[in-house]
Amino acid sequence: MKTSTKQDRHGSSDTLAKPKEIRRHIENICAKNTRLEVIIDDHTVTFQSLFIEGSQDKNELLIDALIPHEGNKLIKRSHSIKLVYVLDKIIYTIKSIYIDYTKDKPLLLRIEYPSCIERFQRREYFRIDPSFHEPIEFSFDVVIKIQGKMFDVSAGGFAFLTEKKPCYYIESGSEIKEIRFKLPGGKAIKTPAIVKHISQHHDDKKYKCGVEFKAISEKDQNNIVAYTIQRQREILRKIKGK
Repeated sequence: MKTSTKQDRHGSSDTLAKPKEIRRHIENICAKNTRLEVIIDDHTVTFQSLFIEGSQDKNELLIDALIPHEGNKLIKRSHSIKLVYVLDKIIYTIKSIYIDYTKDKPLLLRIEYPSCIERFQRREYFRIDPSFHEPIEFSFDVVIKIQGKMFDVSAGGFAFLTEKKPCYYIESGSEIKEIRFKLPGGKAIKTPAIVKHISQHHDDKKYKCGVEFKAISEKDQNNIVAYTIQRQREILRKIKGK
């Protein structure tokens, strides 16, 4: 069986489909108690959990109870679920269905063991613009303090506009010791970064800067992934409502 590959305008993905490679991958993420985000049907809120244990023979995967807690009630009535997580700076997704929950304490959820796992080769795959009503403001210090609002946000980085020509202070390849920002919901993030590109915006008075995160923690990256997924779903819901 060959591993399939597909492309889109943001990046490429391939599928883990061989039973042996799926088993090795599941054993790895369970051994690390990897954090994940759970999407339940068309619910606009994502829920957090951890991988606990997997068994191909029993065709089941155990994950920790969902946070916020109301997710544990929603998942019992669900038709489908999607798990999204980051491992070694790569985003993975698993589509599954809810089976049952363990009767012992602590509460664990039993879901169907995956027959395939999708792996996105570029972190920029989940890329969105923040809501106008909930902008993400950032700041970092170089020669001077630079601050503004993000757009084109992903787990790999973001872009921003500046009124002044940025090469007075930064240029492509410049290292940023610490970028500071807070996601909607209050999760504060600090991470080093590097300037990837600078170009003139279609507005002649502004410049667009692209920034890539460096050495960002897996926890912070997961929080950004969760935010971009939730934001994508908000956008899709508005489109469908028109």
